[in-house]
Amino acid sequence: MPILKFYTSPNQLSSVEKQDLATVLTSKYAELMPAFFVNIMFHELPTDSFYMAGIPTDGKFLRLTIEHTAVNWDTNKPADLTQSKRFLDFVGRVLQERFGERGWRFVALFLLS
Repeated sequence: MPILKFYTSPNQLSSVEKQDLATVLTSKYAELMPAFFVNIMFHELPTDSFYMAGIPTDGKFLRLTIEHTAVNWDTNKPADLTQSKRFLDFVGRVLQERFGERGWRFVALFLLS
């Protein structure tokens, strides 16, 4: 069951943007599993609690952590590596399309357990 956690500055994303991300990302997962397995959370960190390279992010950085508790891709297997790369490319496109023109930086971390 995937858990996607977004970390942002307060009010960096509107309710509409959060819903859009939740809908688009859940729809992708729903190609492979029931949508109710997908959990998406938005964590707003106080402005004085979100730094990158020792510098405040000032609402221009987005961190996404993706945990897959029921999927185990073996990166030593070419097919699994291809599938994981395809998924991460999709996530990168979703973030770039929505936030790239704003000059935001973002990172997506993928964890398997």
